[in-house]
Amino acid sequence: MSRFDLFFVVLDEQDERTDLAIAKHIVGLHQHSSLTQALSQPDYTTSELQRYIRYARSLKPRLSDEASRLLVQCYKELRQSSAGESSGSYRVTVRQLEALIRLGEARCRVDLEETITPRHITEARRLLKQSIIHVSHDDVDLIGDADHDDELERQAEEAELAQAEAERAQGEQEQQEQADDGTKRASTVSYEKYQKVTRSIVNYIRGHEGDGEEEAVGLRQGDVIEWYLNQQEELDTVEALAAERRMVRRIIQRLVRIDSALVVVSDPSESQGAGEESEQAEQVRGRSDDRVLTVRHGFNADA
Repeated sequence: MSRFDLFFVVLDEQDERTDLAIAKHIVGLHQHSSLTQALSQPDYTTSELQRYIRYARSLKPRLSDEASRLLVQCYKELRQSSAGESSGSYRVTVRQLEALIRLGEARCRVDLEETITPRHITEARRLLKQSIIHVSHDDVDLIGDADHDDELERQAEEAELAQAEAERAQGEQEQQEQADDGTKRASTVSYEKYQKVTRSIVNYIRGHEGDGEEEAVGLRQGDVIEWYLNQQEELDTVEALAAERRMVRRIIQRLVRIDSALVVVSDPSESQGAGEESEQAEQVRGRSDDRVLTVRHGFNADA
């Protein structure tokens, strides 16, 4: 595959106009096959095409100054556009710059010219951008982590449900619906959002371990969550902040239980017992946030 400069993925997309045109063309070939062959006369003979190709291949185009400057600009723009792509997507490297040069030369030969102009580079850039592959990922399911939640997380969920029932009994129907919507939004998260949160948490823990006088391993989960929320300036309501907090806590739980990206160094709640069933959700969640987390050795958040 490294020998090819362009990759085009053939997708079977449903389009009524396109499907109708293809169907009419195929039916017409079968219905009037003999007539079509008799009426079709190519514009060029086979020998003429062969002479054209031989001459075009013999040309050795040279880059003009304007084309060289445009090449540098195109490569810079392609690199910047690929920098925001998620992990696993198509990445622009120096090889794409060489591909732009080769495509510009090929386009110049098609015109039987000996100097590569900005017009040829523009066409090469269009072809390369059309062939760039964007890899999509399914949303990350956070509901599936429930089987792996520890006892403290289960109690926190039960306390939240009990509190929601009490609010609904008091007639706060609208607030209850908003809380339900926030819970659904926290059940799944897009792959890009999951990767963004993961990279932020991993880099923060790695960058702040051992900042004190004595070298320490890991950071308190609650401190990590609070730091992340403080970075999100777009969270301008209490409801949005609460929904984001639930989502980050579930992502951390998945990173510990499923992805094994984070390791629990210590958990004070394990030595204190489950507590009474009437304990408030904030107290249960607070003990869970007291556990100390560190990043598993060798884990690469960008992989």
